[in-house]
Amino acid sequence: MSIRQDIYTILSTLPYQVFQSRIDPFDNLSELPGISVQYSTIDRKLISFNMYEATYKVSIFVGLAKTDGYDEALDLVNDAILTTLLTDASWVAKFEKIPTINTVYLYEEGGQQHLAKSRIDLTLIVSEPWEPNLQHTLDSLNVKIDFIKPYDLNLASIGPDGRLEANYIINT
Repeated sequence: MSIRQDIYTILSTLPYQVFQSRIDPFDNLSELPGISVQYSTIDRKLISFNMYEATYKVSIFVGLAKTDGYDEALDLVNDAILTTLLTDASWVAKFEKIPTINTVYLYEEGGQQHLAKSRIDLTLIVSEPWEPNLQHTLDSLNVKIDFIKPYDLNLASIGPDGRLEANYIINT
C-alpha cells in the first residue's frame, strides 16, 4: 500500500502544484501555492503471526507567498486538502482509524519573500498482512525418549540411564 502515492494522486485534482518531495519544494516562488506530501514515520506492530498494525504518520505541507490575505488563503488550501481527502470514500475505507488530524501554522521570515506555511499531520492506522519468507528446511524429526522412574522399564538407576524406551522418526 502506497499511502503517500494515493494522497499525491488525490490531491493532484486540486488547482495547486502538488509535490512528493522529501525536500522542501517551496524555494521556487513561481510554484506557490504548493502542496508537498511526505511521511514523517511508519510504525509497525506485529499483532499475530501473519498480520501487523501499521500506523502511518503523514505530513502534508502547504506553502504560499506571505502577501495580503495569506491567512485566509492558507485556511482555504488546508480546508480543500482535508475536504478532498476525507470525502474520498475509497481512500478513507482503506483505514481502520484516522485517530488524529492536526494542523500547524508555520511562518518563515527571510529571503526575498516571506513564506506562510502550514503542516497537516494525519495519523492513519491499518492492519496489513505480513508474509514471512520461511524456507522449509526440516525434512525429518527424530525423537528419542529415555524415561525416568517410575516409568523407566530399564531402571538401572534413578534418573535417565541412557537406554531408550522409545524412538520416533517423523518425516515432514
